[in-house]
Amino acid sequence: MAGWRGRAFAIATLAAALLASAILAGHLLFDQQALIVMAQERVHAATGRRLLIDTLSVRWLPLPSLRATGVALSNPDWAQYRDMIQADQVDMRLSWRALLSGRLAPGAILMRQAAIHLETTADGKHSWSITPDGKASGAHWQDLGELRAGMVDLVYRSPAGEHQWKIQSLAGSAAPGWRNAQLQAELLRGSQQMRLEAEMADLSQAGQAGASSKGRIVLRLPAASATLTGILPLSAQGSANTAADLSVQADSVAQAIGFFSAGDPADAPPAALSLQARLRGADQALLFDIRQLKLGSTEASGNLTLRHENGKPRLEGQLALPSLDWAALRRDAGRPPPAPLAQGEIFRRAPLPWKTLEALAGLDSKVTLRIDKFQLPSGIRMEQLEASLRGGGGRIHVAPFSMALLGGSASGKLNLDATRHAADLTLDASGMMLERWFSERGRKVPVSGGPMRIRATLQAKGDTQRDIAASADGLITVRGGATVIRSEKAGNAESLLTDLFPLFSERDASQLRLQCFSARLPLRHGQADGALVGARSDASQLLTRGSIDLRQQDVDLRGRVRARNGISLGVALVSGDVAIAGPLAKPKMALDPSSPGALARLGAAVLTGGLSVVATAAWDAVNPADNPCEAALQERRAAAK
Repeated sequence: MAGWRGRAFAIATLAAALLASAILAGHLLFDQQALIVMAQERVHAATGRRLLIDTLSVRWLPLPSLRATGVALSNPDWAQYRDMIQADQVDMRLSWRALLSGRLAPGAILMRQAAIHLETTADGKHSWSITPDGKASGAHWQDLGELRAGMVDLVYRSPAGEHQWKIQSLAGSAAPGWRNAQLQAELLRGSQQMRLEAEMADLSQAGQAGASSKGRIVLRLPAASATLTGILPLSAQGSANTAADLSVQADSVAQAIGFFSAGDPADAPPAALSLQARLRGADQALLFDIRQLKLGSTEASGNLTLRHENGKPRLEGQLALPSLDWAALRRDAGRPPPAPLAQGEIFRRAPLPWKTLEALAGLDSKVTLRIDKFQLPSGIRMEQLEASLRGGGGRIHVAPFSMALLGGSASGKLNLDATRHAADLTLDASGMMLERWFSERGRKVPVSGGPMRIRATLQAKGDTQRDIAASADGLITVRGGATVIRSEKAGNAESLLTDLFPLFSERDASQLRLQCFSARLPLRHGQADGALVGARSDASQLLTRGSIDLRQQDVDLRGRVRARNGISLGVALVSGDVAIAGPLAKPKMALDPSSPGALARLGAAVLTGGLSVVATAAWDAVNPADNPCEAALQERRAAAK
């Protein structure tokens, strides 16, 4: 019985094969044009696409095969390119397995001199979705066991730009059912060549949601390589089974990124790149455990989760950097050092990186950042910088942030609107030392101490630092403590103002000891017309009022020096009005003889033979003026009332 069934099955199989061959032969030998029309109709019904074929011929030996010339499969109507695939010649060997089942299916395909145009849109459409409703067709080509191509132009177009490559050679093979699939390809972009090698244990479920397979993918460039090995996803939706190791090594990021990027490779960082990460799958998410990321001299580690919510990507996670030198990072990124500031300027004219920030702000994200040591180009050092970054909708929120700064601490929040090129800052810093402000910036200023409390609430917009400063609205207050200025010039200036006659003072003029200093700057469109700046030393005190203009980057403050203790006879009694004016980068302090009060005091001194000078000094000693360091705060409280 078994033998009879086996013979019957063999006879039936042979008959089916002969029938299929006869049908095929009849179409190809006697009505090739009808077969072309039939193929076009079926493709249009299944995909909504237009298929063009100039000629179609058949060969029987060594295996049944078709040869088509002038082949073109159209793109959807919204695409920029008319055709998705164009080929001068396509050879297709028919699958014997399909023929024995009474079907026509490719077993091998060879394509020469072709062009492939793939496109995506901002709303997620893909030109290779080949059904009328834009969804994957679900059809598979598992009878295809061999694919070869040569001299194929590959173009990928997206809202970010257009990428172009040339496939010099491609060879793929698989066992029946797409098991043990292998692929080797040589790709060229410009003069840069890359080799692709891939091995997948099972591709039978490719394209199905949640599908995965054990595999290995290797990309090799002349001075860079990337290897992904483990359990890999087989669909765009990812797979919860994903568990793979990623290793990237590149002598130059510019070379590696340049092969894939649509932009100019010269814009990419020239520094070396090293990445070691573990990829894991989760429900609608992909987890990146970054064991080491090194760009030039900058290292980072952490974990990131990329998930899809309502069809949109969302990035979450933590990043930690042991050290970051901003100047070194700029060099590693291929950015030239900032141009020297123009004479008398403190704000740069170079464009701010709003374009980069806009790209980051377009991704819905929430990332916690920690930098143990962070050095700015100016030399200022920050430590234990922690910040929570949230992006999306064209905005980046850095809230809250905190850091150790200049021997003290600072915290606050920063909101960036990348679309409007606008910023909103709230800052509260305390314990910062004026001494370290100068020393870390490389300024040899003989200052000791100077603890400061700085509070700022600012809103601004602009394309450069200069624009930001010129548009700033808000309030800045500064309160400083005990400071020693080790300078005979400063000490002698104070002596001249307060002690004409050494008889009344034994103070050391080799230094100036400030008990406090303060400033209040109410900014409106970059101008603080009601600025208050005060200081108090062991022997004198000064309160000035005037303007600080960030637009013109200059200052004009005027006030009066007063002696604090004892009867001090100095220039201050005759002309105590001083002016602090000039470029904001380096203002100068001088007596203000133009003051009407100075002329009146000088006239009184002449008429009374100097007795008015002594009387004024005695009065100041008994009734010293209000502490100028408190004046700004008192005025703020009064304004609040």
